[in-house]
Amino acid sequence: MTMVAPPLVVVSVLNWNTPALTLRCLRALALCDYPALRLVVVDNASDDDSVVQIRAAWPDITLLRATENNGFAAGHALALAQARSWNAAALWLLNSDAEPEAGALRRLVEAWQARGDAVYGGAPLCATADGHVQLNFPDKYLDPDGRPRPFRRDRRVIYDASWAAAPPRRVGAVAGSCLLLPLHLIDTQGWLDTSWFLYCEEIDHCYRLREVGVACWLVPQARVWHAGGGSATRRGVADVIAYYRARNEIVLAWRYADRSTAGLIALKKLLRALALALLRPRLAAYVLYGLIDALRGRRGKAVAPEHAPSRRDIATPFWLARRRVLHRLDLLRRHILPRRAACSGELIGEARLVHPAAPAPFIAEYLRYCVALLRERLRAEPRSLQLVFGNCAAPDAAAVRRIGIQWEHTLVRPGGRDSAGAPAGAIALADGTGHYLVRIAHLAQLEQQDLVIDYSRANQINIERGGRHEALLTRLILIAPLLHTPHFLRGGRPLRLICLFGNRREPRRAALLAQARRRNLGLRHIGGIYDTTGLERLYRSSRVLLNVHQTDDHHTAEELRILPALQSGMIVISEDVPLREELPYHAFVIWAAYENLLDTAAAVLANYEAEHARLFGDGQLTKIFAHMERDNHEAVAQALQRLDPNSAVSSRARRTPSPTQPSQPLAGR
Repeated sequence: MTMVAPPLVVVSVLNWNTPALTLRCLRALALCDYPALRLVVVDNASDDDSVVQIRAAWPDITLLRATENNGFAAGHALALAQARSWNAAALWLLNSDAEPEAGALRRLVEAWQARGDAVYGGAPLCATADGHVQLNFPDKYLDPDGRPRPFRRDRRVIYDASWAAAPPRRVGAVAGSCLLLPLHLIDTQGWLDTSWFLYCEEIDHCYRLREVGVACWLVPQARVWHAGGGSATRRGVADVIAYYRARNEIVLAWRYADRSTAGLIALKKLLRALALALLRPRLAAYVLYGLIDALRGRRGKAVAPEHAPSRRDIATPFWLARRRVLHRLDLLRRHILPRRAACSGELIGEARLVHPAAPAPFIAEYLRYCVALLRERLRAEPRSLQLVFGNCAAPDAAAVRRIGIQWEHTLVRPGGRDSAGAPAGAIALADGTGHYLVRIAHLAQLEQQDLVIDYSRANQINIERGGRHEALLTRLILIAPLLHTPHFLRGGRPLRLICLFGNRREPRRAALLAQARRRNLGLRHIGGIYDTTGLERLYRSSRVLLNVHQTDDHHTAEELRILPALQSGMIVISEDVPLREELPYHAFVIWAAYENLLDTAAAVLANYEAEHARLFGDGQLTKIFAHMERDNHEAVAQALQRLDPNSAVSSRARRTPSPTQPSQPLAGR
């Protein structure tokens, strides 16, 4: 009997300034169980170091670079040309922020082989705060004969067991984030219309093919996790996207409904612009601009996302004061209004992941990062686990695996605050008078957890060398806080010198701020900014971060602050710490004694261009971050294996190689 080879499918991942998301997508694709696929990453003229990061992590992948960002369809068209040269049978379009499950492509190909040439879409899914999974796609497109309507509100579509077991379903349109197109269909019916630039191009394509009798199928079992909005996190881009949504939704209605429908949608956009005029005038202007261009018939790339306003007002006292006011209002709200649910749960296959819904602000970003790592691994390697952070309640207490985070300083000199009872370790004090203590806050509680996460390599080494915490070490893993997308551009940084102290009234910090004022260095203390978006904007608008110990006795490296700052292209000047050579990135931090910090900062600011080029210009830090990211994923994978050694993880997932061969973390220069 002759075996028929499966058709070759080229997977096109479109990247625009989202390297971290693209790498996550590629890791998910590495677990794909479809045997005949080839990967192509199309970089749509990114202006960050996306290409460097992707090359460092996946040196053998086919990476195509567009000379200009001409939008969704034009970017994927480069992969289409590559697919033709390989004689591929189909092209699978994926957004960079999409994470397909291992069987997603196989399910799409099976539907295609059973039904013939048509448009096939995966089921884009996202987890909700109440533990459900829903389709991350407007339900109005599920109607096979649907047309644009002006005032229909999209209903929530829960992806339950009936959806998971359902056969392919004929719909009006499918999501461009996970779209399979047979090449024969493209040859006979044409490619997506590039004049949309962003938004509605896949809807237009599906509607246009429907008019000539080509069906569009949603394959529920081809699951793709897609939170959406990956590129929109870039400053100013969300406003530009609002322009294209306003313009293209009106044009879509004009083309596939009627003039009255298009007019009502235009009226709806006008009312929205008026409602936003006071609160968000820039966004309102873009919505109004899109409405006007739709009526004028303007198409194509009318507004360039890469030239989006950078919101330089982040450097103004008004912006900083606004952030502080919002932070204080949030604290007041938490005290006055009823508390929200203390914990949030989500289902991931057979696993359940429960974490605090409103964690402490200073640890919230790191907690979200750890939860995302666990979520990604559980999607790639399904396990029957119930993972619960901290003291959150779990439905089945007998089967729960509890996770704690060790986020305190452990390197504390004898006599330091809150150090009573902490044993002396093996790390000698610089003056030779004794050893650092191994201070672990809430030690008894952490020893009761099934898994303990630490953010600092120095903490881990201090605990290991102390020799008295075996019960904790058997549960401890290190997850480096790589919280932000790398951004090493030198320009657009109006803030010269900043510090972020949890308590600026600590004597040594207050003294440093006073000295900086006397020397007119322009050191600006920023407080009350903890959320991911606010911190990333702040770091990307700042040149130099001054990092200072809280007291004379607490000497753990502030990696929760240093690493995200380095990822954002900030020069970090930090007070010196023991064990600094153990940090993989130590050569990219400028270390100084407390009394020399301000002199060092003045010298760096005077020679900023050269210092920035020295630290970020050769791509070495990007490679170090790639190694650290892989270490984080490996630590999570090993921890889950320890927590659930008998789980039936797929054999392919266990043997899938990493993007590059494992190696020791780079030690800097």
